Parts: sequence; structure tokens; C-alpha cells
Amino acid sequence: MSEYDFHALNDKEFEVLAADVISKRDGVLVERFKPGKDGGVDGRYFSSTGGEIIIQCKHWFKTGITALLSHLQKEEVEKVKKLSPERYIFVTSLELSKANKQKIKSIFSPFIHKESDVVGREDLNDFLGDNPNIEEKHYKLWMTSTTVLNRIIHSAIHGRSQYKIEEISSKLAMYAMTESHLKAEKKLEELHSVIICGEPGVGKTFLAEQLCYQYIAQDYKFIYIENSLNEAEDIFDPQKKQIFYFDDFLGTNYLEAFNAHEDSHVVSFIKRVQSSSNKRFILTSRTNILNRAKRLSEIFEQKNTSQNEFLLAVGNLSKFDKAKILYNHIWFGNLTPKYVNELYTDKRYLKIIVHKNFNPRLVQFITDCQRLDEVKPEHYWSYIETSLSNPSQIWRKVFDSQLSEKSLYLVLAVVLNEKPIEEGLLEEFYYRLLENKPGLAKSSSFTTEIKALTGALVNRTQVYDKKHYYSLFNPSIRDFVNSEYATNTALMNEVLTYLRSPNALIALANYSRNGIISQEALEQVLVRQLDYYLKATQISPKLDQYTLVLFNTVFANLGEQCLRKYDLDELLDRFFFGQENTIMLEEFEFLLSNLEMQALSPYDTRLSSYIRNKLNNELNESWDDLNDEFMYVADILNLMCVDEDLKDLLKTRVIEHYHSNLTGDVMEYDAFPDALETHEIEDSELYEFLTGRLDNIEIEFSDSEVWDVVYSCDKDTIVESNRDRYEEEAKSNPHRWKGISDSDAAENEQIDDLFERQGL
Repeated sequence: MSEYDFHALNDKEFEVLAADVISKRDGVLVERFKPGKDGGVDGRYFSSTGGEIIIQCKHWFKTGITALLSHLQKEEVEKVKKLSPERYIFVTSLELSKANKQKIKSIFSPFIHKESDVVGREDLNDFLGDNPNIEEKHYKLWMTSTTVLNRIIHSAIHGRSQYKIEEISSKLAMYAMTESHLKAEKKLEELHSVIICGEPGVGKTFLAEQLCYQYIAQDYKFIYIENSLNEAEDIFDPQKKQIFYFDDFLGTNYLEAFNAHEDSHVVSFIKRVQSSSNKRFILTSRTNILNRAKRLSEIFEQKNTSQNEFLLAVGNLSKFDKAKILYNHIWFGNLTPKYVNELYTDKRYLKIIVHKNFNPRLVQFITDCQRLDEVKPEHYWSYIETSLSNPSQIWRKVFDSQLSEKSLYLVLAVVLNEKPIEEGLLEEFYYRLLENKPGLAKSSSFTTEIKALTGALVNRTQVYDKKHYYSLFNPSIRDFVNSEYATNTALMNEVLTYLRSPNALIALANYSRNGIISQEALEQVLVRQLDYYLKATQISPKLDQYTLVLFNTVFANLGEQCLRKYDLDELLDRFFFGQENTIMLEEFEFLLSNLEMQALSPYDTRLSSYIRNKLNNELNESWDDLNDEFMYVADILNLMCVDEDLKDLLKTRVIEHYHSNLTGDVMEYDAFPDALETHEIEDSELYEFLTGRLDNIEIEFSDSEVWDVVYSCDKDTIVESNRDRYEEEAKSNPHRWKGISDSDAAENEQIDDLFERQGL
């Protein structure tokens, strides 16, 4: 028989259990009430003579019997006298001695008729032992039963799985059953496999683990897959009930997995499990990684793994689901009453639930009592508002106390680069940094430092070129870094100097436009960068992409001041004329901007010859995939005195490009988002879309040339893409298509009932 202390239940869950127990014990249908609406009534039924029998529950396992008795005498007795029921039944999760029961009976005399109407922990356990159907009805209670725990203890195939089970079990009480759980469970039952995907922090691992725990309780053997499906294949037993769990199954190096044919292995294993009635398979993945993997893996597409996907998104959580998540974190989070009071003042909990940045991980952060050492209760709500409005602040402790100076520089490089940064470039940055900053300890290698950051602050991924790239673990890290470090011009200059990333220069200029740093700060960094580079390349000038972006950024932001400080002719002689440079878009951008400022003359023979050679060679040899480059090239041609044949060649290439790419451009710009049939895509609208694109290019196109491109558009592909998108949206947000939802007022009332205070 189980000996519950009911710690896994919150107070509202305990009330439901108590009502079920009394219903079964007395052979009646107990009517439950919303907490607080009837002052001391959690349930009731009527006697054969019509008298009212009231049930009151107290889940006070945190406080103890002395506090409970005091509370009953001070606050509950008067409520019961006002209600004046025919009979009063009192249920608590505390252990009660015979003396305790007699005391409670006397407190509520004459309404409690007999000691058996004072129900304590031991009475509940005795009753549940004789009525296992009630035990199984209450998910979190059943999961902590002796029977289930015995199954769980013996369910793991090996030690690693056992450790994972213990970890899952420790988090059970905090779990809030939501609609997402029921939907994922339904899909798992139908297909035997489910891929739970979602963005970081939405709770996909928590959901997956609790689904595993649920099947373990049903006597499934648990296999936790850490690295490869070979681990599962080795212990696959057709005769046994088994559940396999593969968390983050694509990891971040999904190309490495594909090179090892892991995509084929995953699909084959899903099919194998699908045909086995006694097997279940749960996988998780971040949405963006899963989507990239599907684009790169023909097997994923061909075998239609999308049917196994379940998208877990904060946007799909109802307000009441969010309320349950928050309530459980408050109830089980060990917050002291003074902090809890701050959440209840003016129903502030509602503000958290409806906040645009609501996220289970953020809720865990703001209710974590260990983070509140320096936050006084009277400042707690301000702390919550700051955390909700600026989620990036959750990273402050990590940066302030857990990062070495070298690790900080690595994170700054990833942030400033904006786009994922290739591992080799980041490693070069690291060692240039160590070489030029004597104060940094050189004892640890790049591999050691970056390994400590991976999974905590950065992600390591492998993409189409088979190289590894680093990106931020969570976008909020960028917000925090920008707020804390972006205005430190000396630090930004150091990162740029050793990183030498064009993306970082562009990002810094955008910081100025977006108000993250001042224009003055930007100019200081840019001048330092250009002065440093001109000095470093005096002997061996080199025109690379970083140099070009630096030239463009400096001249674009300093304008006339730049022309006074730097000799443009000298720059052209050193870096352009006479150099065998690979053609780059930034080169044309730089020359065009100076042509437009009249700093360069279109009649300069050196310049016209240089541009003529560049355009001739590149347009004739390798410019097969022109896009925005058209605009720059056309503008340069129109400003320069060049032969008409160059303009004709550019025109030909533009037409060739759109013959091949119009369909893709239409989908990329979502020009016909609602078209589900080809007749809904009018040729006239395609013509308008294309001319809108061509208008930016200063070249004249005839109507026949434009219509010829329009007729090359593949409408079937556009329609098919739209249909796929609609199906995905319908799966992830079915309520969108129903047009039916509970009123805000009714849902808010339900939330208020949940948060009605008793044991908190």
C-alpha cells in the first residue's frame, strides 16, 4: 500500500482528490465549488432529508498541525457557523493523531458529527489502498505511488537511464498538465512516435520527460538514448514494452549525423516502432534545427516525418495553461509569504500570465528563491517587471560571476558578428586576442574555452558547407550584451580588430542607427579601425571584404570629414588600381558612393578602365546568380562613360536571372500567401510584382521581355508551398481555424479561482 504525503499535489489538486474520496466513501456525487466563492466550501452534497453537507479541505503539509489548529480556530469556525450545515466534513493532508481529530471535532462542534468526518493523511492512504481506481485517476498522485515507484526503479535498462528517471521524478511536482500534454500523448498513442519541437525555453524537454514517466508507470522499460540510435537497436526487444527517449536528437551537428546516415536511421527506427504495438519513441528538437534538417534531408521529406511532429509553442498555451504553470512554480518554489504577497497584490499574477514574454523558463527564473538573495520583498514586483520586459537580464549572474575574461571575449565576438560565425574564424580571433593582450592567461586552449560555453551561451552547429558555426544559445543573450557592453568603445574596437569580420562592422553601424550606441561612439571606433588598418598594410596592401566594408562604413558615416582626413586617390592607388582583387559587391558599393559624392570622376581614365575590366570579366564569366547586385552595377554603368554593349549584357543577365528565380522570389516575398489554386495567381499581379523588382534597376525593359519572364513562373509550386504552410499552421494552432474561444472574462475568473489563497 502507498504511503503518500501528497507533496506532489498543489492545494487545488488536493481538493479534487478529497472530493473524489468522499464521493466514493459516502456513495454520493460531490458538487465542487470554485475556491473562495462560498467561504469555506470546497464541496458539498445533500442528505436524504435535503440537508446540506459541506466538505472543507486543507493541504497544509508545509506548516504543520499547530499552525493548522490555530488557523481553524481563528478564521474557519465563524465561516462554518454562518453556513450552518447539517454536517461538516474536514479533510487535510496532515497526519492526525486521535487527539488531533478530537480537537478538530470539538472546534467545529456541533457540525462535525463523528471523528470519521475528520479525514487525515492516514485515512486517505487507507482509502486509496482499497480504491486504486481513484489513485490512478490523479496523474501526479499515481506517479508517486509505491506500485509505480517500484516499476520505475526496475524500468531502466542501464545506469544512465536510471539516472535520467531519477532526474525526471524529482521534477514531477512542478509539472502542470496542459492541453499540449494531452495532444502530444494522443499523437504518441496513434503513431507510437512523436517529435516534440519548439523554441528554447518552451518546455519541450519537460513535456517529453513527463510523457516518458507516464509510460514507465505503465510498466514500459525506459531507454534513454544519449548519442546514437545504435544504443536503442542493441536492446530492442520485440517481446517487451519499451519506451525510447532521444532528447535533442539532431543535436546541433545535424550534418555530421546525416553524413553518418543518421537521418535514414531515425526514419527507419520510427517506422519500426510504428509497427510495434508495445513500443513508444519520443524525440525532441529545436524547431529551427528540425526545419533545416528537413530541408537538407531528402529522406525526412520522402518518408513524411512531419506527421510525427508536435509543435510546442508558448503561443499555443491557453491563458489557463500558463496560469497553471505559474501557480505550480509559486506553490512548489519555496517563496516566502512576503514574496508571494507581491504576486497577489492587485492580481499581479494576471500581468505575468498575459505578458508577451511569458515563457516557462522565465517563470522558473522569477520564482526561483535562490536568485532573490539581494531582492527585498518590497522590490520583488519591480524585479519581475524588469525580468519580463527585459528577459536578457537572466544572463547577468552568468556574465558577472561565471565567465572568464577570455570566454567573455568569445561571446562578444559571436554577438557582434550577428550571423553564425565559422569555427576557424572564431579560433583565429581567440589566438590573435591572446597574442596581443599580454594580461590574458594563455593556459587554456580555444577548445577548452569554447567547450565550456557551448550549450550554455552558444550553440555549435554544422551547416551545408560541412563547417562548424557558433551562434547564440538564446537571442536574449544579445540583448543583455548590447545593453551592458556595446557602449564600451575600447572593448568594441578590440573585438573588431582581432575578429576582422565584415558582419561585425555592419552590426556596429546598425547599433548606431538603432540607438544602441551614439553616432559619436561609432565614429570613434571606425576611425580607430581604419587608422590601424592603414598602418598595418603600408608594406603589403590587401583588398579583402573586411577592408571594403570598412571603407564603405567609414565613408558612409563620416562623409566630408572622412574626405578631409584621408586621401582618396592614395587609397585607390594602394588598394584598387593595379591590384588583382577578386570581385566583391562591396567594391562596387564603395566606388558608387564616391562617384555619387563626386569624390571620383566618371572621366578618370584609371577608374573607367578599372571598372570596365572588372564588369567585363565578371559579367561574362561568373555572374550567373545576380540579385541586388543588379542595382549597383546598373547605377555605375549609368554614371560612367561605358560602351552600350555592357549595358546590354547586364540586361540579358537580369532577364536570365528572373527566368530562373521568379518563382522563388514570389515565395520568398510571400506575394500570394492565400493562393491555394493556380487560378488565384493572376498574370497581371505577377507582372506588377516583377516590374516592382525591376524598377530599382536603372535599365529599360520592354513589355514583351517582362511578360516572357512572367510566363516562366511556376504557379503550381507556389500553390503547393501555400497548402503545406496552411496544413502546418492548422496542426500547430487548431483553434485559429475554429473561430471559437472562451471569453476573457470567463478565463480570468477561472484563473482567479486557481489563485484563490489557502495554503500559500
